[in-house]
Amino acid sequence: MNAILIWVVFPLIVAGLLFLFQRWMQLITLLGAGVALSLAGLAWAFPVGKVVKLFSWNFEITGQISVYGRQIILTPGDWPILMLLYLMIAFWFLGSLAAKTPSHFVPLGLVSVAIIILGISIQPFFYAAILFEFVALLFVILLSVPGRPPTKGVLRFLVFQTLGMLFILFAGWSLSSIDLNALDTALLTRSLLIMGLGFSFLLGIFPFLTWFPMLTGQNNIYLTAFMFNLFLNGVILFGLDFLDQYAWVNEYFDIQGQLQAVGAIMLGTGGLLALFQRNLGRVLGYAMIAEIGRSLLALSLGSQGLGIYFALLVLQVCTLGLWALALNLLYSRTCDLDYSAVAGLLRRLPFPAVGILLAHFSLAGLPLLAGFPLYWALGSQLTQQASFWAAVWLLLGGIGLASGGMRALGVFVISSEESPELAALENFPKILLILGGLALIVFGLFPHYLIRIGENLSLAFQ
Repeated sequence: MNAILIWVVFPLIVAGLLFLFQRWMQLITLLGAGVALSLAGLAWAFPVGKVVKLFSWNFEITGQISVYGRQIILTPGDWPILMLLYLMIAFWFLGSLAAKTPSHFVPLGLVSVAIIILGISIQPFFYAAILFEFVALLFVILLSVPGRPPTKGVLRFLVFQTLGMLFILFAGWSLSSIDLNALDTALLTRSLLIMGLGFSFLLGIFPFLTWFPMLTGQNNIYLTAFMFNLFLNGVILFGLDFLDQYAWVNEYFDIQGQLQAVGAIMLGTGGLLALFQRNLGRVLGYAMIAEIGRSLLALSLGSQGLGIYFALLVLQVCTLGLWALALNLLYSRTCDLDYSAVAGLLRRLPFPAVGILLAHFSLAGLPLLAGFPLYWALGSQLTQQASFWAAVWLLLGGIGLASGGMRALGVFVISSEESPELAALENFPKILLILGGLALIVFGLFPHYLIRIGENLSLAFQ
């Protein structure tokens, strides 16, 4: 049996079937979450290359297939990535039961994760740029309200993703023509610069980051956070695949130093700009910019930072899910996320208010919450590698986010007689918010569990 059929083709077929039953939102959400959890369990129980015995039959799960001369390869070490991606979308699917997302959210989510897996497994690697462009188009559909034109943030996101695809395709073609026996360093330099520019467009690296706050300020918060979590980390996995295949480039260029510089800029920009926002949605956008910077700083540490990056990714799933769900529930009652509309929120809607603050302070790295031990470990590793300035930017970004969280706390506790009462939450959203908040506290008190998960996930790229 071929692994591509299990983890790529099968979810695409299921997504197509779920499109036919969009009238029953809860049913397709539960079915989609069940399929995602089942595929994650299969990745753990039956990794690629393992011989499976079923009654009297023995068969091996092979990980390679050829399509029009292009090789699609899943290796035995890819099972942590497969498990992680399908657990991520199962998490977001279950949360959508409380967030009241559109009926096509679950089918498009399954299609997106299947294509991302296809993208990080296709050879030559630069063909993945076309697949990620297709995923970007799916998210444009998901973030656009039927009957209304796409927002400016969605259009800018699509433009930048298209430019990134073109630059990566050109750079990949250029790299494939380089002769290692007679290396042309000038051609290699130009190719890597173009490749770096392509990834800058895909990830929204400074100065191409304006679409982050535009999306969170104009679109459905829950769907936008899902896109941030799945798509951007899929692009980072794509970049890791590139660094793995072209490891010899490190002999000529200091890629780790470039990652540190870019990560520090992103972290400082996101953290400091989040302090000056007056809209809770835009604050989330700038916090995501800072989170990308933190991920790049972790990856700049090489193999030592892989475990930290994947631990940060697990933390990002929990914090973004909690933050986005709380904002979504709040927006459904106020139709506005400006500070003037959420004054006194701690009294009127305590559960979303506490969820927002816990997620915000966790991403800021406050002690006793899940982000603190990971940021401490990251800062320690950066200092040991003589990157003191990067550790300083890590601290400044955290201070900026924490200050923005204190500002939001001050708005939440303001008492205003003119603030209208808001509709109470149902029990199910309350349960999800409580579980999300407890997860951040537990990971903060027992960080070794989070670090161990990150180390196990990093095995795919060791």
